[in-house]
Amino acid sequence: MEQGKREEAENLLRQAQQELPNDAEAYRMLGDFYFASGDLDKATAEYQSVCAAHPKDSQAKKNYIQLLILKSRLDDATKLNDEVLKANSKDRRASSIRRTALLSVSAQRMPRLPRASQRRRRSGTTTASAYDAEAL
Repeated sequence: MEQGKREEAENLLRQAQQELPNDAEAYRMLGDFYFASGDLDKATAEYQSVCAAHPKDSQAKKNYIQLLILKSRLDDATKLNDEVLKANSKDRRASSIRRTALLSVSAQRMPRLPRASQRRRRSGTTTASAYDAEAL
């Protein structure tokens, strides 16, 4: 999005917040806008605001959870997602997000394995049979 249009959209969303100060969606939409624009710090601030002001807004929480996962704040994401699931254990999106968070945690804790090409170079094997030699 070009800069002028981005600023115009941001101003319209801010105006909506001023005109509808009790409307969680106005705050959530600005957070979504920042998230989509890649401004994760501003998105974080907006989602925190809407979650504090409207603690029952599960949509804002779920959007915030996805942002936390992206920022590798997995413990915070898991804790917030547990709140969403406690309020509604049948929330399919929250369940899906939880699986994503758990997979991310697992991936971060797993040691990095060298790529097959690096293993072949170290072993001196350059053919496909390197896998067979390494397996033995």
